[in-house]
Amino acid sequence: MRRGERVASRFEILGEAGRGGMGTVFRARDHRSKRDVALKVLAVRGRDSVARFEREAAILSQLHHPNVVEYVAHGVVPSGPCWLVMEWVDGETLTDRLDRVGIDARETVALAAQVASALAALHALGIVHRDVKPSNLMLIGGDPSKVKLVDFGVARRTAELDRLTRTGAMIGTAGYMAPEQARGDHIELDGRADLFALGCVMHECLTGTPTFRGESTLACRAKVLLHDPPRVRKIAPELPAALEAIVASLLMRAADDRPARAADVAAALLALGDVPPIRVVRVAHAPPPRNEPTAVGGGAELCGVLVVGEGAFDAVAAISDARVESLDGGVIVLVDDVARAAALAVALATRLPDALLAVTADTGIDAVIDRGARMLDELVIAADARGVTARGAWIDPPLVDALGGRVAFERDGVRVRLRGGTS
Repeated sequence: MRRGERVASRFEILGEAGRGGMGTVFRARDHRSKRDVALKVLAVRGRDSVARFEREAAILSQLHHPNVVEYVAHGVVPSGPCWLVMEWVDGETLTDRLDRVGIDARETVALAAQVASALAALHALGIVHRDVKPSNLMLIGGDPSKVKLVDFGVARRTAELDRLTRTGAMIGTAGYMAPEQARGDHIELDGRADLFALGCVMHECLTGTPTFRGESTLACRAKVLLHDPPRVRKIAPELPAALEAIVASLLMRAADDRPARAADVAAALLALGDVPPIRVVRVAHAPPPRNEPTAVGGGAELCGVLVVGEGAFDAVAAISDARVESLDGGVIVLVDDVARAAALAVALATRLPDALLAVTADTGIDAVIDRGARMLDELVIAADARGVTARGAWIDPPLVDALGGRVAFERDGVRVRLRGGTS
């Protein structure tokens, strides 16, 4: 769309404001209300995308809350664009604010209380946002005490989640997904998933670091399931214990252990009173550490088998009592011995001939997850370059010596395949 063009004879395009995978947002002038608005135009037409767009508009039109972006109008034209008009919010996203100057504890509590209040309104209508994160929180005029929740593109009614979300379709943003989202348990999803995401946002604001960091989407999802983020007072000891307790309650892995209602969270935050304006300097975009694998016996304490393949959880359960966490389309198995991990990987590869498995080891869950996810990425890239499908069981080369002849292997260039894995 070009500047000066009108939509529905009412909204005059002033210029492009942003672009994403699902559509383009324009700043426009509403000649009826005489105010600027945000006009979102669907990028790709198709039955599913149009249906999703219509659901977003229908959900937003029912929400009337000061901390939710205001719906204005929408249209689905058979031979033209699908468009959705919302209020124009002058300001910046919380992501921008965190990257620029950060946010202090007092501002965090004010912001979180408003977001929790907005979520209470959503959940009262049986709606789950499913993508609460800093980039979807707009600060009016850059003020953290005036926030709007935006982007309802993946919001759904709880009654629709089981039939609208296909198995294997990950909905949400890695690092802010609740464990039930990371597992793909869409049928069990409810408003407590949004509260987990709010906990991630608060933890990030208070500590200056994303709650779950990983080198890939897989690594982030795995850490949501297995990694315990540090308590906020470990990073900022001056924070009130009651505030730390609220954040910790939101980040409980089991949905039943989190607060049941967003309204209760908002009330608890407001009951904190005057929180000191403590600010932790944000380390913008700091990557997770990348250490070389430690040979077993030289400090490694934990081994992991990362498996990408359908049916992996049932296969592990059938042959091992190791600690296992299910991901949507795969699993992570944690054991205490490299040879045991390698043997398990070979057995799994036999049962799941199309699966891709990586065996690695390091001094903690966080490092094991990052290293294993990196291995999987590298294996996929190498397979793509050769025009083949990435599958089979592989082990981190520096760990080969620890096998002690107990598991057979073969070298494939710089990589090591466990013999018995599928070629």
